[in-house]
Amino acid sequence: MPNAPLYVDARSLVDAQRLDLADSDFKRIVNAITARIRGIDPNDMLGEEVVQHRRNVRLKNSALAALTLMAMGLGLSLYLTIESRSQAFTQLYRSSLLLAKAQFLGARPSDSILTLERVPHSRRDWLWRFVMASVHGPRETLVGHTYWTLDAVGAHRSELILSAGADNMVIVWDSSSTEPLHRIEPRIGRVLRIYPIPASTQNLLIGEAGIAFLDETSWKVTPADGIGCSVKSAGFEARRDGRQIMQVIKGRLCTATLPITSKSVIHTIAGDISQAQYLPNDEILVVRGTKGIIEWRSSWDLALLGSVSIDQMEIVDIAGGLPDSSFVVSDAEGALRILSRTSSQTPKVVMSAEEPVQTIGFIQGDDLVWAMTVSNKVIIWDLKTKKKLHEFSAIKGLLSKCERSSVGGYVACAERGTQSDGSAPSVYLWHLAPPYFQSTLRGHLDDINSIRFLGGELILTTSEDGTIKIWPTQDDATLVHLAPHRLAGTLRSALSRDAKTAIVASNQGIAELWDTHTGAMLSSIPIRGEPNHIALDPTAQQAAITTSSGVVLWGLRDNSVIPILQGGGVTASTFHSGSQRLAIAHSGSVELLEIGNLKSVWRTQLSSHRTVRSLSVRAGGDQIAAACDDGTVRILEASDGHEIAKLQVALYFGQNESPVFFAEYDRAGRRLLVGTAVMGASIWDVETRKLVASFHNHGPRVWVSGGAFVDDLHVLSTGLDSTVRIWEAMTGTELALLPLKPLGDLNEAPALSIDGQSLIAAITRPGHIDVLRLFPQ
Repeated sequence: MPNAPLYVDARSLVDAQRLDLADSDFKRIVNAITARIRGIDPNDMLGEEVVQHRRNVRLKNSALAALTLMAMGLGLSLYLTIESRSQAFTQLYRSSLLLAKAQFLGARPSDSILTLERVPHSRRDWLWRFVMASVHGPRETLVGHTYWTLDAVGAHRSELILSAGADNMVIVWDSSSTEPLHRIEPRIGRVLRIYPIPASTQNLLIGEAGIAFLDETSWKVTPADGIGCSVKSAGFEARRDGRQIMQVIKGRLCTATLPITSKSVIHTIAGDISQAQYLPNDEILVVRGTKGIIEWRSSWDLALLGSVSIDQMEIVDIAGGLPDSSFVVSDAEGALRILSRTSSQTPKVVMSAEEPVQTIGFIQGDDLVWAMTVSNKVIIWDLKTKKKLHEFSAIKGLLSKCERSSVGGYVACAERGTQSDGSAPSVYLWHLAPPYFQSTLRGHLDDINSIRFLGGELILTTSEDGTIKIWPTQDDATLVHLAPHRLAGTLRSALSRDAKTAIVASNQGIAELWDTHTGAMLSSIPIRGEPNHIALDPTAQQAAITTSSGVVLWGLRDNSVIPILQGGGVTASTFHSGSQRLAIAHSGSVELLEIGNLKSVWRTQLSSHRTVRSLSVRAGGDQIAAACDDGTVRILEASDGHEIAKLQVALYFGQNESPVFFAEYDRAGRRLLVGTAVMGASIWDVETRKLVASFHNHGPRVWVSGGAFVDDLHVLSTGLDSTVRIWEAMTGTELALLPLKPLGDLNEAPALSIDGQSLIAAITRPGHIDVLRLFPQ
């Protein structure tokens, strides 16, 4: 090592701060000493340092790369796990919907509702709501009592619900949650009934061992002292202000006045009393059933105010509330009479159910009276004309308790006990004014103890299954149900893009504009002929109504009516290029018109002279699809009208000329939804002209006259079987069906108009319009 020194001169490093490898002199001296000790050349020492540095850099990069790969692998694994979990939940959710539908169709509605209630709240989307509406299950189920639930009412604060159970507890609920807010023990035994007292924060609690007041501000219970009536019965009724109660006990009428700050005053009368009821003017109506004697007495002291004898007939029920202080009574033969306290004459029979009745009622404000017969028919009469307005079909089970709403004209009755087929009792709901629909509320597993209305929108029921259920008075998917008396027979409808308004035309010579949120009619115009189709322009400022007499352009802003085509032969129309052009279908041809001057842009004669049922414009406006009676769908070029393709829909399904009722593009314009007379609905790929999926479950040879894409994955259809159905667009699997109410034979399949942006559908039938909200607004 001739170049390795035996010594080094370090005298220049007198400053301690230079003793650092960052100092070049210090580094050179240390390198020389190290080289001498190791016996190598100093220049080799400098090269080894570079090699070691590079080795360290490679090691660092390798470690970073390994960590990066590990992180990527972990992220991918986590993503796949989450994706698999999401797919598993999606499949489980889909399976739950299919199982619920199968259970409902298999006459197991209670099992169907339980299956739906197991779906987590986070998964309860529009499809879940639609399926729940199809079985008319409860909107919510409250579980908190450890034994039977006996009563439930809406509290003074509209968001709160009070319930009473056989566990001697009163529970306060928030209607938007399923968790109890407060648990209260009034110490009056089982609370049989709860009466909110108007214009106060007090609630009257009637229990087996006493009566008490519950204050909603402090949730404190104050016993009512001095009650002399027997309270070990559920036969109590309270006056509207909650300050008086009454009870008929073994032929004895007992009433109690309940001032909050002093002892109660008790009044009793003896006799053969079978029924007592408060009238709206706070008097008591007493019925002596065996002798047919009716008395009315003061509610404060039971002083006799008048009486009448009705031919020694047994009085079955009474209904009070007419403006002139008169009321309606029914006898054992089903005859109904109107009584007045100002007249002592024996009233005549004014209406008859022609069979014994169970109960009767009066609809406030509508001058209507209803009666339920022993065969479980519900009949409605107009008190002004004394004519029968409507009769609901009979139901299977025997009915026990009934309740009528103070608003909305509803009556709900519960079945009595387990049914002959082993099913649990249900609640039947009737709307006693137009549109006269009937619903069955299924979900309770045991006897039903109480029915209470919350306004005109919700129903509360309690049961011996220990639950409180909250039900909508109409199907939860229904936004509004219209039955205008002037619209009957054939109906056609169209929705604005924001779904706030709907146009309905009838063969009665009228077209009407409706507000879909309030159910109010906004305006109307006369039309001629039977309506075939209604088209709305994108701005919802004008509508083209196609009838058997021509086409009318309706200006919705100024209510103007402009006939743009006279004469028959026009079967369908649709707007093109905004509101500037109108495509119309003649017999065997399609024409595009300029609306301003009615000049023809083009007219294409199809190879078939059969009727064109519908027209649909593809997104972007480059194509028009025409559904024809010869079983084909013709796709036309919108610029010049020449025929691009012909889909042989009926021939594909083995039919020669089965009519095609509609052909609708999806929002992307890639697929066509097609409905035929006997083969259901199907989806076709626009580019390849191939079948994607088909739907046949409306029934054998059932017309499917309405259909539309709800979104990219789901299709909605209506058929002559009086149902609305939801399908998977890619597989054709039916996910849900909603029976239209009221059910009945139709001579025409329901027409459907659906808006693709707000996802609201208007379904028209003879005399009825259902507006369905598919997505929450």
